[in-house]
This record gives sequence, C-alpha cells and structure tokens, in this order.
Amino acid sequence: MNKLLVAALVATCMVYAYDYTRPVEKIEVKAVVKAGSTLWDMVGEAMEATGDQRYFLEVLHATKKLNGITGNEVGRLPIGREIIIPCEVKR
Repeated sequence: MNKLLVAALVATCMVYAYDYTRPVEKIEVKAVVKAGSTLWDMVGEAMEATGDQRYFLEVLHATKKLNGITGNEVGRLPIGREIIIPCEVKR
C-alpha cells in the first residue's frame, strides 16, 4: 500500500513539474471600454478567452500598471479608451 501511495505521489509531482516548466507565450489583448464595462470584467473576459491560468489579481495589477491606471481612475475609465491586457498562455 505504501509503495502505491509513493508511486502516485511521484507521478503527480512529475505532472505538475512538467506543467510548471512548459514555455509561456505572452499575448497582449486589446479591449475597448464600453458603456457599463468594468476593468474587472474586461480582464476576466480576456483571461478566459486566452486560457490564462494565472491569479486574477496578478493580471489585474499588471493591466493597471501597463496602462497607467491609478486607483482613482478604475471606476471612471472613459468610454472608447483602449486597454491592453497582458495575458500568458502555456504552449
């Protein structure tokens, strides 16, 4: 029984190690602010569309930094503004 558990643990570790070392393709998704859209929604939709598996707040922070969006601007993005969302996809 112990040998079986050890074998299962080793197999699981190998699968996760392989997934962790896979190359990552960086993609910049362009989104346009529409009436009623939020930065949270735009980032979430871009992550879902590209298959980005990173932590949501990490991508949100990177998006704000890349576009120069401060905390006060998040709720007041002008309609028509183009936002670049940095996504990462494992190959």
